[in-house]
Amino acid sequence: MKKVLQVAFAIAIIAVATSCEEQVTLKEEENIPELAEHLLGMTHEKAKQYLETQRFVLVEVRESSHEYLYTRNFTDKQQTDEADEYLGYATIGTDTIRLVSARHRCQTQKNASDLYRKWSNYTWKVTFPTVEQWDGSISLYHFSDFPNKSDFSYSSYHEGTIIKEQLQQAEKDYKNGILSEEEYKGLVEELSSGRDRFNSDYQHAVDNNTLYEASEFYFNSEASGRPKETTLTLFMNNGGNIEVLYQTTGFVSHWK
Repeated sequence: MKKVLQVAFAIAIIAVATSCEEQVTLKEEENIPELAEHLLGMTHEKAKQYLETQRFVLVEVRESSHEYLYTRNFTDKQQTDEADEYLGYATIGTDTIRLVSARHRCQTQKNASDLYRKWSNYTWKVTFPTVEQWDGSISLYHFSDFPNKSDFSYSSYHEGTIIKEQLQQAEKDYKNGILSEEEYKGLVEELSSGRDRFNSDYQHAVDNNTLYEASEFYFNSEASGRPKETTLTLFMNNGGNIEVLYQTTGFVSHWK
């Protein structure tokens, strides 16, 4: 089943890192994270002018919901459904952009894994130099002996100040008898698998051609003074397409 990026305000558009230099630079054909973050807080008119300088074309306006959809091609393709990139934003409830969601479609899995690594690096080092909560996940193919059949495995990763607080609380709960030894060790094992492990596992999956999906969620609360949520996702097969998605907000979602 094709996975579709779901964003607040119903924007219907189709959005690991290894250690590298502290200065992270993205080329034009890979600069979605940089553009998206720059758009937050802009008015629609300013955003339209800015995106035009970045070779984006406005292709759809939903006036009732204040949603705007752009495409950008690095080839000669003209059809919207085949655009190299989609980018959409919403200004509902405000005069400025509060949410941006984008999708980059890749031709090969190597291109996708390389692009995702660059986006992840940029987000970790530039957009979130400090992060309260970071969650990562990796899904792997496990090919079987049966034709056209494969199984999958899933691993999760966590880091940030909130995760440190959870680990400290777990230690207190264990010492006070609230958590059993088994529960405590299980929680520590889960929460101690952080970004370094994510980077290592991601590279191993890429090297062994077993990477199926990867995703990351970055979070800073209102208490940080800069509330923000950002999500990166890599799909090696999203309805037959290889895609890297990016979504960012200038607020914190409150799910009920």
